[in-house]
Amino acid sequence: MIKIIFALSIVSAISCSSFHPLAKHSLIVKEDSYIKVLNSKAQLASLTFGDFKFATNSKAFKKMNKGQKPPYRHIIYYAKTEDPS
Repeated sequence: MIKIIFALSIVSAISCSSFHPLAKHSLIVKEDSYIKVLNSKAQLASLTFGDFKFATNSKAFKKMNKGQKPPYRHIIYYAKTEDPS
């Protein structure tokens, strides 16, 4: 019984991610002074200014945000800029 509980806790800890599984299909492309985020699986296309940094997984998010965990769930991509004006 203890082995089953241990195995389930490991599986649930590994599978818990703030990023949606579709996030791995996100493609970030520079286009002139803009950045285009495409995700055909999620039927998503976004165009932003070129001063944003992007994350499509928890590791990249933590690197951008000094080790913090994402406050959201089911993220397809995350973008951050140092100059929000």
